[in-house]
Amino acid sequence: MDSTLPAPQKMKRAPFTDFSKTVEVGTTRWLRLETVEYMDDDGGIRKWDRAVRTTKQSEGSTDACAILAVLKQADGREEVVIVKQFRPPVNAYTIELPAGLVDKGETVEDAAVRELREECGCVTNAAAWGISPPVPTPTPFPPQTSWACALPLCWGLASPNPPPPFTSGMVVMKSTCPPSLHMSTRRYVGTAVRTSPPLVMSPGLTNETIQVVTVEVDMTAPENADPKQQLEEGEFVERLVVDRRELLAELGRHSAEGSHVFAALWLFAQGMALAA
Repeated sequence: MDSTLPAPQKMKRAPFTDFSKTVEVGTTRWLRLETVEYMDDDGGIRKWDRAVRTTKQSEGSTDACAILAVLKQADGREEVVIVKQFRPPVNAYTIELPAGLVDKGETVEDAAVRELREECGCVTNAAAWGISPPVPTPTPFPPQTSWACALPLCWGLASPNPPPPFTSGMVVMKSTCPPSLHMSTRRYVGTAVRTSPPLVMSPGLTNETIQVVTVEVDMTAPENADPKQQLEEGEFVERLVVDRRELLAELGRHSAEGSHVFAALWLFAQGMALAA
């Protein structure tokens, strides 16, 4: 009997990027071009160019948030809020979810509340929602629970007592807008369902990540009538409300007219159409 043992196999190391050898190629106010060095699956050392937002706080931090706002109507219909704006890099209008960068010192939920104010109408400083996973782990979320958390909209006030992490709950957004905006005091009531883990955008090009905050809004509540946008100077964003069942067709119409559709929004609409 042959007792010869096979030669020991060399353990393969998992590929990794050595950020200590990153070289900055150039930078502007908002973007930085870098060359990183990494080891591939075969142990070879290679280089890769990437774009990095100068606003990124750390290698693992989230760059931006997007808000999936689902409006629930009295007749059972569900509508989705999307936005249209001109994007100079593609020289075209784009159709996207309401979204924005996470500023220094903000949580993802802080940024989501601010963007809801600016692009969809209402908000100011936010209270912690307690629904965002602290690390990029796709932890499943439990069913809705009964706690309530108040968030300020426009120039409103927030109530304390946020819920524990990994739960969902009622978000009550209250606003008292200055008379110069010709807006009456209103409450914008919605349910924060979940916050996604960090999601990559274009990993072959950039280390940018985004988290999606899902909010459900009861449109039968009188407080939810006629929200107003509060766009910053130089910001031009058109708010669109589309029936969930017609979202894919609506995105196709905008695309045929020359607008560019955000990839994740198209896949979301296509997923709903396949599930119908």
